[in-house]
Amino acid sequence: MNPHVRVYQTNMAMGASALDKVISTYDVAIAACHNQNNKQACDALCLLLQSLRSSANKDLAEQFCLFYSECGAMIHQLRYAEVESMLITVKRSWSKLDN
Repeated sequence: MNPHVRVYQTNMAMGASALDKVISTYDVAIAACHNQNNKQACDALCLLLQSLRSSANKDLAEQFCLFYSECGAMIHQLRYAEVESMLITVKRSWSKLDN
């Protein structure tokens, strides 16, 4: 099993904050893109999409939904490096909120 998946699962079990879970999921998606693992990347994007359902900010949730959907389409086109770069950029923004 991918070590990033284990970290995510551990965070879930240990009651990590919602932000920590999102950041961990980005780590999984980024690693999957780096390894060109289509299934794992799409699974991580699905988790990120599911996390939007409880969002209080509907406009922001809609923007992320479009972003994750576009990332999924690009993965299916085997544009892993582009998606990896985009996810790294967004993850950095999420990480700044954690400080």
